Amino acid sequence: MILNPLNIYPAILSVREINMENQEELTNELVTMLAQIKTFRKINFNRIAHIDKRTHPSMLENPEPIPSTVSAESLIRLISGQRYLTSLFLRGLSGLSVELFTCISSSCLHLANIDVGHCPGLEDQHVLQLRDSCRIESLSLAGLDITDSALHELARSGSKDTIKELRIDGCKHITDLGIQFLLDGLGALEILIFHGCPQVTNNSRVSLQVYLSTHRRNVRQLTWTVY
Repeated sequence: MILNPLNIYPAILSVREINMENQEELTNELVTMLAQIKTFRKINFNRIAHIDKRTHPSMLENPEPIPSTVSAESLIRLISGQRYLTSLFLRGLSGLSVELFTCISSSCLHLANIDVGHCPGLEDQHVLQLRDSCRIESLSLAGLDITDSALHELARSGSKDTIKELRIDGCKHITDLGIQFLLDGLGALEILIFHGCPQVTNNSRVSLQVYLSTHRRNVRQLTWTVY
């Protein structure tokens, strides 16, 4: 059944930002209703639980997602045609499909901020769909099962000269080669966070020193762990 927002939330037609972070009310029915509106600037469906650093320090690298019943098909209907969207936060959502990422890349031409960190099941093939996006400024891939291949594609993607902030912390399969791809290819990088990547060695520290010697004016934050 197609829900008519005029019958449920008349005022929603003028809303430009949706913040449903950690909300139990985030359902397929609600997303289907929202999908009829194509003028959103920001959509926040993040599902990561808030963590108390004092009582659960071990959960900081791999926080547990809050369960959600929203399907990839519902999200595709919502994202399709969102030509004004600049920020999309889906952190911790499960069941995200390659088709959804293809839709994001083709529909959201002004998308600058993306968070898909800690989404179960996301791999290289999902991230590769973003290579044609040309306006990404902030991207979180934290905690994903991606490899150096995904970073290689990002480093030569349409956004290689616009990505300022990249989070790949907790990505267990990334190596020094992937870090080198990023440093060689991303010309506007200001923030790079990649702690908790156990295959990154001291070689990346050396590469970072070389990068800083030529990009010191741009860099605002580098966070990493060397194993």
